[in-house]
Amino acid sequence: MSTSQQLRIWPGERLLLPIENASARYLLRCLQGEGYLRIMSCAQRQAIARGDERLIAGGEIATLTGSKAMLIEFKKLS
Repeated sequence: MSTSQQLRIWPGERLLLPIENASARYLLRCLQGEGYLRIMSCAQRQAIARGDERLIAGGEIATLTGSKAMLIEFKKLS
């Protein structure tokens, strides 16, 4: 079973992603816009644009910063 939510991020906004379960994985899919993903266990930020997908391990602290208005699908995978 998976649960999905859509998140809107405005230019210049930084959003802490709602990663709550350490045993789950999460799929981040950019539906619109551009920005940067920073996962705290990794030193480099990752550019994210429309069509990009990233898997994020549970238990991570991750933020997403919009450089253009973004629409993100964030899905918890089981």
